[in-house]
Amino acid sequence: MSRKTLLFIIIIAVVASIAIGIVAALDNPEYYREKIQATAETETGFEIEINGELNWRYWPPIAISIEDVDVRPAGSDVPLATLKSAAVDLKLLPLLLGTGDIAIDGLNIDGLTVNAMIDQQGRGNWETDDLPSETSDASDTDADADVDSENSLDLDIGAMSITNAAVSYIDASTGENYAINLKSLQTGAVSYSALTPVSFELALEDNASGMRSKITGDGDLSFNNAFNRFGLAEMNIENELNLPDVGELLLKLMISGEVDTAKGTADLNKLDFEIDELKGSVAVNVTEMNSTPRLDGQITISPFNAKNMAKLLGQPVIETANPSALTAIGLTTKLGGTAENIKLSEIEGKIDGSTINGRLGLRTGNKLTASFDLTLDQITVSDYLAPIDETATADANDATSTPVTDAEVLPLALLNENNINGKFTIGSLN
Repeated sequence: MSRKTLLFIIIIAVVASIAIGIVAALDNPEYYREKIQATAETETGFEIEINGELNWRYWPPIAISIEDVDVRPAGSDVPLATLKSAAVDLKLLPLLLGTGDIAIDGLNIDGLTVNAMIDQQGRGNWETDDLPSETSDASDTDADADVDSENSLDLDIGAMSITNAAVSYIDASTGENYAINLKSLQTGAVSYSALTPVSFELALEDNASGMRSKITGDGDLSFNNAFNRFGLAEMNIENELNLPDVGELLLKLMISGEVDTAKGTADLNKLDFEIDELKGSVAVNVTEMNSTPRLDGQITISPFNAKNMAKLLGQPVIETANPSALTAIGLTTKLGGTAENIKLSEIEGKIDGSTINGRLGLRTGNKLTASFDLTLDQITVSDYLAPIDETATADANDATSTPVTDAEVLPLALLNENNINGKFTIGSLN
């Protein structure tokens, strides 16, 4: 499990345990201050210190609130997170009937701040002896079972709202430096393993690279009571990216699938993407995520104009003798292997009026290794050459003819630096 995934799970667990801990204070909020702190520590392994007040609000609606909370790893003097205020709205009827059941109508959290830091040795300030690290052996836990003990907490909330949250993530060992500002997160009814509607708006800054983005999203989300299995259904995300040397881009995603961090699997049965006129979809199953992730899926890219995309991405203008060349590029292929050893099979690519089929393998490392067996049905090469410059042509005719060497035609330096082995067949060359 990656550090970012573990941190995300911890944040969810802390928020949920604080909410349930507040409910324990119904009879006398101030009297149960220590009980709330003990409950949260039992569930998360973190020390919860309530510096502010616990109060009843009787109308409207009936609620209990908590203010000024610090969250620290056990034995630490430095807060991992702080919370300005939180309130739990309670349904009136169960209280009047005195059934003993407490129904939460809403959870409202404001001003949550998380400062996540990793030192030069690679240890995160959220890691405690009571929590698993990313190097923990997955066999130490039962990946198939949810948490089921007397200390497990039920989660049944009518709606949830989180506003003005901020997360800072700094990794001194890698140089990563992120800042996330969550303007709002709104949900419908929340309970374990049931889909709930979610909408959010946040800003992300990569302080190391200068990348900035504004992200909005809405869709359905589910998670289990161990916070290790998540589901997404038609989650629509819009990301307004601002990249150095490129400028502004609008990335649109629609995601449906399931992720199980305990088993180390992800089944993304639908991931549609769109960047300007570049549109496509990915369906992929990922296994062994906790070691070397393995991929098995398919990629489809609808025909797009490569010249327009190059311009959008801040690349040099592509000029061709035939203005229509490189204006209809598409691809369908099966995807396999790992991130370091990618295998594309059953390739069917479209380059304007040409079709390319076959397979391709890429292995990264100290030396790039590529193997391929590709067939191009036909191509008119002159269409893809640079436009003819009549003046340059006349000058060249007047100049003394100089033989062209192999080094001027073939990328020999590239071939010598890497291990490239394959077969490329052209049916008809015009």
